Amino acid sequence: MIDKLSWISVYPEIILLVMACVIALADLSVKSPRRTATYVMSLVTLAVVAVLQALYASGGATVYGFGNMVVIDQVTRLDTRQQLIESPLETVLTRDGQQVLV
Repeated sequence: MIDKLSWISVYPEIILLVMACVIALADLSVKSPRRTATYVMSLVTLAVVAVLQALYASGGATVYGFGNMVVIDQVTRLDTRQQLIESPLETVLTRDGQQVLV
């Protein structure tokens, strides 16, 4: 059975997925070469997801969701933080001079 706690355990991932779709669709209608609107939307989305992850990490409790198929525990939190810290992001310049993280 899917209860409220199950949905709470995956809120950051759901928000990230939904906003990625919204930003991709919004980017289709942007005419500006700098794409400031979608850039700001991306940064706001990442900030919201980071805050949610930080709130989950500060809680310290183990959360099980979707019939124990999703487990959010201390190891998961540490692994997520390590991935964010050690992610190999590089700044690349596109042909039109924009900086992109890849």
